[in-house]
This record gives sequence, C-alpha cells and structure tokens, in this order.
Amino acid sequence: MYCKRCRYELKDGWNVCPKCSEAIVSNDSILNAEPKSSGAIVSNDSILNAERLRQIKAMENIDTQELPTAPSNAVIYLAVYFASTLLCFIPQTRAIASVVALIAIVTGFIKCPENRAIKVLFWLTLAWIVCSIIFSIIIMAMCVNALADCGSSWR
Repeated sequence: MYCKRCRYELKDGWNVCPKCSEAIVSNDSILNAEPKSSGAIVSNDSILNAERLRQIKAMENIDTQELPTAPSNAVIYLAVYFASTLLCFIPQTRAIASVVALIAIVTGFIKCPENRAIKVLFWLTLAWIVCSIIFSIIIMAMCVNALADCGSSWR
C-alpha cells in the first residue's frame, strides 16, 4: 500500500506515513468502521455502504495505479560530466576536472545503463582516451627518434 499524499510505500500496521505524516486509512478500517451517529437511528445503511464501497474502490485504484518513477540520477551524472568538462579548459583545474569527468561518466554508465545520452558520452569518452593514449605514444616515439638523431650528430 502507498501513501495517498506522497506515494511512500507503507507497511502493514502503520497508522501514519513516516514521510509526510498523512493519516493512513486501510481497506480493513473502512470495512470495520461503525457508522457515526448522534444517537439517532441511521436508516441510510445503503448510502453508508455505498460510500464505503466507493472509498474502497478509490483506494484499490490508488494501489493498482502505476507509481511515478523517481527522477533518474542520470541528470546528475551528466551535469557533473559537462561541468567538469568545461573546467578542463582552465589550465589550473585541467587534471582534477578530467578525473572528475571520467568518474562521473563511468559511474553514470554503471548506475544508469539504460540512459542513451550517458551511453553515447561514455563510448565517446572511451574513444577519446584511447586516441589520446595512441597519440601520446606516437609523440614519445618521435621525441625518442629526434633525441637519438641529435645525439648521433653531436658525436
């Protein structure tokens, strides 16, 4: 059963929602409730029973409705990724911002694998890292060759 106000999942036996303090009315309490009267004889039993049935059906509809899903954390991971990517353009923050962006997109890929934007950014980031490593190896090999050539001409 779920709270009518905040949709928090409730356990049996609770009288008040722990999240929003809404009073909980269960199907059993509606069925077992005695009609309140001021001492007069109630001749409208059918009206009261119809009202109870309406309340029960309304509660059953609430219980069987599809619950709204919480907003995905993917938005948070994407925001951190883009913010840290922008910080990569500042030389003083480039190293830490790169690490934060990488952590954000990898964590987002693990925690929200259904999110298409995170999937695309994850694979683009991975391709960028692989290209950067290959480029760095090529540059280092060129430097080693250049140093070797300089060393042989000085002798």
